Amino acid sequence: MSTRYIQAAVSDEDHDLFTRFAGSRRITLSDLVEVAVKQYIKLERKEEERIQAETLSGIIEHNN
Repeated sequence: MSTRYIQAAVSDEDHDLFTRFAGSRRITLSDLVEVAVKQYIKLERKEEERIQAETLSGIIEHNN
């Protein structure tokens, strides 16, 4: 069974996500999925932090 590869070049913006794939090289679809999942988790955490900050701000305003 052969493995399919996707040729990808690393942009400056995504450099931290692709540090183990420095420069341009062949990476597997599995590698890309791993990076996408990490990016999704990162975005979810930012959204949770934003919601917590808004909630805390609302509580402070309500108590004043």
